[in-house]
Amino acid sequence: MSFITLNTVLEFVHCPVHSKMSMTIILCKEDEEHILTIDPGENPIDILTKILGTMHNCNFTVNGKKVSTVNDLSKEVRDNARIEVSPYATRGAPVSLCPRNLIFELKSQKNPSRPIIKIETVHISCSSDSYDANENMAGLIVYSFDNEPMFELNGHRCRTGYILIKATKNIEQVKSNQGIVHGSLFKWFFGIEPDNRFIGAGFALHEGKLKFNSGTFNATDDDYHDGSKMMSEHETYLIKYALKELFVNDKWKQIRTLSVKTIGINPYYPGDSLPIQNHPKPTMN
Repeated sequence: MSFITLNTVLEFVHCPVHSKMSMTIILCKEDEEHILTIDPGENPIDILTKILGTMHNCNFTVNGKKVSTVNDLSKEVRDNARIEVSPYATRGAPVSLCPRNLIFELKSQKNPSRPIIKIETVHISCSSDSYDANENMAGLIVYSFDNEPMFELNGHRCRTGYILIKATKNIEQVKSNQGIVHGSLFKWFFGIEPDNRFIGAGFALHEGKLKFNSGTFNATDDDYHDGSKMMSEHETYLIKYALKELFVNDKWKQIRTLSVKTIGINPYYPGDSLPIQNHPKPTMN
């Protein structure tokens, strides 16, 4: 089964080298749209290279115009540019990008004394709503609470890798001062407002697309995050894995937990840093 019948969306805002104003660039790769926040002074080609790995085996189209070289691409990048990328067709055997039997670790980049958070499983909460492509849905993944990987709050027992997904119409009656989507989702489930004791990340299904932005969880100042609303690449990979293997096919109603070690292909090797300085910054063991 191919990954979900939805397009995935990551959002980035971009600032070219000589611009004093931020810009929005949409990068379309296969079934994903990426939108990224980039500080003024950063080179757009450098950022795209970090995301794509290499720029020289790809075809590019900018706002419907085919671009033949990376140099030409840099000239076309501007505010609201839509960049579509596809790899050149190549011959050869399939390549496994990473060995199996690895787990993810989240390490604080600000405070080395903070605990290392190990993500060994993903688990869909039984309190989640069923997947519906026509519904807007809010989701969160739990990493820890009050430095504990396993905890009980408001009668709910959780551990690292716990995922909750609800239709937004079913939580809209809950009012949170920490955000109308993820703040309400957290408060609906845990009975309190989210604060810095909670380490986690938020995502959403909106108008048929998967979005990995959350001001409530991803941009919080909790030692493990860096202020960006966007999930890191490692996190988005975990969420896609959980959705594909458990959620959209309703398998979570029979088998709600999967080992992260069963992920077949992962684009990161032990010790790799993220493509961008994002949050949290995991390594793999």
